[in-house]
Amino acid sequence: MAASDSVTEARRALGRRLAAARRSKGLNQNLFAPLTGYSRSTVANVETGRQHVARDFWARCDRVLGTHDEFARAHDEIETLLAGQYEQAAQEAETDRRAALAFLDRIDAGEEGSSSKRRQALGLFWTAFAHAATPDALEALERVAGSGIPARVDRRLIRASEELAETLAGLYRGGDPRISMPPTIALANNLLQLIDLPMSDSVRADLTSLIVGVHCQVGLWACHMHRSTLALRYLSTACEIGSLSGERPLRARALGALSYLYSSAPRGGQGGRPRRALALLDEALDPSMHTDPFTKGWLATWRADQHAALGDLVAARADAHTAAKELGARDRGVLTGFFSRQNYGQGMGGHLRSVQGVILALDGKADDASRTFASVQRAAHNGRRKVATHAHQALALVETGEAEAACDSLAKSIELAAAERYDMGIQRSAGVRQRFPANWETLPCVRELDDQFQALAV
Repeated sequence: MAASDSVTEARRALGRRLAAARRSKGLNQNLFAPLTGYSRSTVANVETGRQHVARDFWARCDRVLGTHDEFARAHDEIETLLAGQYEQAAQEAETDRRAALAFLDRIDAGEEGSSSKRRQALGLFWTAFAHAATPDALEALERVAGSGIPARVDRRLIRASEELAETLAGLYRGGDPRISMPPTIALANNLLQLIDLPMSDSVRADLTSLIVGVHCQVGLWACHMHRSTLALRYLSTACEIGSLSGERPLRARALGALSYLYSSAPRGGQGGRPRRALALLDEALDPSMHTDPFTKGWLATWRADQHAALGDLVAARADAHTAAKELGARDRGVLTGFFSRQNYGQGMGGHLRSVQGVILALDGKADDASRTFASVQRAAHNGRRKVATHAHQALALVETGEAEAACDSLAKSIELAAAERYDMGIQRSAGVRQRFPANWETLPCVRELDDQFQALAV
């Protein structure tokens, strides 16, 4: 019997004991319930094991039946059993997490290792998928783990692979990106091997879109982990497949993703190749690409971020206006895959508002900027958004000459980035620090900030 079943059975047995004790006192449920202060339906559900109740219920039953804490103690024993199961599950999850990280640490940049190692690593994720994924998605996971190639690609395989990609994206949004990278890399490589197999034109179009999305997914995550070689490999492949497909909107999304690798915005305005990033975004936003409103919205958000990092206030303001308009358009979420509004749009509104905060600060509207940054922090979907927004605020404060406030925002960004294992976030903070004017170098707050960077390096 599984551990969870043992708790369920213990609760049912306790409910049967309560029913027997109640009947021995000549009480039916209608008479017994008011004496406990609970409803008759609650009593009935507890006695049949359909409802779990707090200790107070059992303590009241003991008082009514004169059972000297018998039921309350039994409840405590079940809760102790349950707590032990939770602890064991947490330990097993941590073991899996550490094993997955150890596997990834052995991976060469751009190489996912031998098939046996890949199967071993992917096996660690089976439990994470089992509670949420359909049998088709689990079958797709088995195929990827074993590097299996089917004879033909059909609609069922595409749907299963899409669900697998969605689940992997969910793992990334909820935790350490290093956990979800190995199976996502394996999925990207496996999907690419399918492209020359027999399939209908409509299935091929869906497969191509899926390949581009998953490759962009890997590439962007690699950027977040500061693994530029891996990012270049997968983002370049996404652009090439997007171009070969003849689908301009698909190519536009791939170009936008590639721009992140070169942008100086995620690096705090320092480093990268910002002009190359802007050229890619300009091409992606060209009207001839015929992109949907949501895609235009996130591309314009990224370009506004890059312009703001370069101090080009006019261009940043224009792009932010376009982004707000397009992200707010009602496109019914028709786009599917990694770059859909449902998946990619979770944090895009926060990104845009954070950029708008920088623009307001550069425009001399300090109070409005402060309120904007605070609203982004309150509504942030994950820690990475908070990291980036603290750095955005620090960047704005550097430009307005507020040393202590800039150091405070940057210290928060560093602390959160370290906790999130967000390497790109730490790089962003370091870039903002490089923008400090020379006359700040001797300030106590700056020395404390440098000590924090030094401790992080150690």
